[in-house]
Amino acid sequence: MRAFTSFVSLLRSYTSPQVVIIGCISYANGLALLLTNSTLWVRLKSYDFDYVSIGLFGLLNIPYTCKFLWAPLLDQLSLPFLKKHLGQRKSWLCLTQLIAFTSVLGLALLHPREAPKTFALCGLLLAVSAASQHILLLAYQMETLKYREWGIGEGMSVFAYRMGMLTSGAGALYLATYVQWETVYLNLACLM
Repeated sequence: MRAFTSFVSLLRSYTSPQVVIIGCISYANGLALLLTNSTLWVRLKSYDFDYVSIGLFGLLNIPYTCKFLWAPLLDQLSLPFLKKHLGQRKSWLCLTQLIAFTSVLGLALLHPREAPKTFALCGLLLAVSAASQHILLLAYQMETLKYREWGIGEGMSVFAYRMGMLTSGAGALYLATYVQWETVYLNLACLM
């Protein structure tokens, strides 16, 4: 009976509102990673892009590596109107999520052959917003969760991030066997 009570208590802590919010943000963040990475490369290959061009799209991953450069700005700069209503972290999270959604929508609606520069710009905006979201998510976790909940928050974050990657990786590739890439990206934008 004691083990069951402990299990229920653990389950309850994973369903607390703050932990669920962290999971949702992490899921969206995981979606974004492969949409500018291997899933995008498969999409470009299906449009007969050569490997050099696809390799150039690999530069979209640079924001994930350099996110430490603008992390202090996200701490110091505030969005006046949104901060007043949501606070520092949530205002930036909302803005980056909106940019990520709009970028995925752009990737869905644009054809990479017809508008390659705009398509690449959408990919870059998605990568920068997702990298920024990751920075903000970690800070949000530390601010909203109690010290003893940090492990649960991080566990939820990693699980949801991986589920997002699975969705935008294997899920997107599976869906692409039945529908056009534009439809795949539109569905992923809705999940975003």
